[in-house]
Amino acid sequence: MREKFDPVARRRHEGEKARDICLRPWKTAVPPVRVSPHTWYVGNEWVGVFWIDTGDGLILLDAGMPPQTYLIFEGMRTHGFDPHDIKLALLSHAHFDHCGGMKAVIEYTGAKLYAAAEDSEELIHPTELLKNDYQIVVPDAAYRPSERITLGSIGVEPVVVGGHPPGTTCFFYTDRDEAEKEYSVGIHGGLGLSKLADEYFSRAEDAFTARDAYRRAQEMVIGRPVDIALSFHPYNVGIVERSTAADGDWRAQIDPSAWRSMEEVRLQNLTDLEEASVFQRR
Repeated sequence: MREKFDPVARRRHEGEKARDICLRPWKTAVPPVRVSPHTWYVGNEWVGVFWIDTGDGLILLDAGMPPQTYLIFEGMRTHGFDPHDIKLALLSHAHFDHCGGMKAVIEYTGAKLYAAAEDSEELIHPTELLKNDYQIVVPDAAYRPSERITLGSIGVEPVVVGGHPPGTTCFFYTDRDEAEKEYSVGIHGGLGLSKLADEYFSRAEDAFTARDAYRRAQEMVIGRPVDIALSFHPYNVGIVERSTAADGDWRAQIDPSAWRSMEEVRLQNLTDLEEASVFQRR
């Protein structure tokens, strides 16, 4: 029998993980994982970032939490990359575990920062979504519909989907191996559901609005053709487990069914949450 999604249990689990990551980031750190011909994941088993080697510099996607910054940079160095070569930084959404370390990254590298316009207010005038050691960053540019952000051999298409929170952005691009074979890569910007629990709403209408926005966000991209599905929370698609089982071979991440499967799981989780909610549509 399938276990139904429990937002309270998930939030408790993630809170425990977050405390360990903030206070003892080395405890959950994992070695950098190559996930496509020119893409690496670095961070820990709960949350991390990606960097793309474009041939003309590096693109960093997200920045993790402040205590992770040195682990990210050291991870790059172990694979022969210099963090100073980060030219562009792309943010998936304005939550602390994704942008908490961005100020240090920008100051250290001088990278140009892109973010969704929907998240600019939160980044500049932070509320409870950004807390602890977050330092304000001001994006240099906002994502534009259907416009790719290009550096060297890579053109990243940001797709603002919203839902977790309004500025949540997915990233799509084509990578090529040594034989020039192409692989479509998709990185989902945010799949968390815990903030859709009943306790966050005093009115049924607000709960319906937020949950409907989340559903639309997933349905917007569920049909995208993706050869390599990735997530900033690696457990969503088993990034570390796939790599370990294949002795680090990035080809283990190739799975054209993984993207849709990841989305379908979250949509089912949302249905579970709605069915257990005290807020019901008449």
